[in-house]
Amino acid sequence: MRALAAAALLFLAGCVTYSQPPENAPPPAPEGEVPPEASPPPPPAPPAPSQAESAPQPAPQRAPQAAPPPAPPPAPQAAPPPAPRPGYLGRDQAIDAAFRVARERRLQVDTVKHAFLDEPAARWHVDVAGPRDFARVVLDARDGRLLKGRFRAGAADAGPEQRAP
Repeated sequence: MRALAAAALLFLAGCVTYSQPPENAPPPAPEGEVPPEASPPPPPAPPAPSQAESAPQPAPQRAPQAAPPPAPPPAPQAAPPPAPRPGYLGRDQAIDAAFRVARERRLQVDTVKHAFLDEPAARWHVDVAGPRDFARVVLDARDGRLLKGRFRAGAADAGPEQRAP
C-alpha cells in the first residue's frame, strides 16, 4: 500500500522515470559499433573584404567576462554575554555595591567568591571575602540597596596569646 502511495506522489510531482525512449531519440547503436560523436558546427567564416571598403575594420568585440564572485562577508564577531534586563544592575555594579557595603562595616574584603542574579526576585546574591573577613549580601537588582546580609569579621590582630598561670 505504501509503495502505491509513494509511486502516486512521485508521479504527481513529476519525478517518474520513463523506461521507454522518447519518440525523437536516435535509434540505439548495434553492439560493437561506436556511434559517431557529434561535433559542434564550425564557426562562420568572416566575410571577404571588398575593395570598396578601404577603411580599417574595428576589432571584433569580445564577450564581457564574468566578474569574479564577491568575497564572502567576514565572520560575525562573538556576541558579548547578554546584559541583564533593563533597569537592573550589571554584575560589576552589584559586586562594587557588595564591596562598598562590606567596607562600610569595616571588613577587609578583596575577593569575589560568588555572584549571581536571581532574576525572578530581582536580587543579586554576592559573596565577598578577605584574609579573615567574609560577607554574604543580597542586593536589590534595581537600585543596589542592601536587603539582607551576613557579615563575619575575623579575630583582631592582638598578637600572641598569653596564658594565665
